[in-house]
Amino acid sequence: MKKFMKYFNIFELDLHSKSYKSAIIRITVSLIIMLATCLFRFNVTISNAILNIVSGIVLLAVTVLSILCLFVAAVECLQIADNRKNDKNR
Repeated sequence: MKKFMKYFNIFELDLHSKSYKSAIIRITVSLIIMLATCLFRFNVTISNAILNIVSGIVLLAVTVLSILCLFVAAVECLQIADNRKNDKNR
């Protein structure tokens, strides 16, 4: 259960990790979500004005959270590289 929760906390840095697996998964999922929101926004037309505004706000929020997750995963990749370099020097 602990390993599952490690992947579930997508906005937390794992400063002691030595594997790129979780960071790469987060980057991939974030990019897929951003692509899906862009495709949905530009390819699906909603005739109701209120629903159109609400869906735009929701998609914007999802995109911003995906970008945040992407940045966290990128910083985690840099930290993993540092952790691996420190282990080789010991």
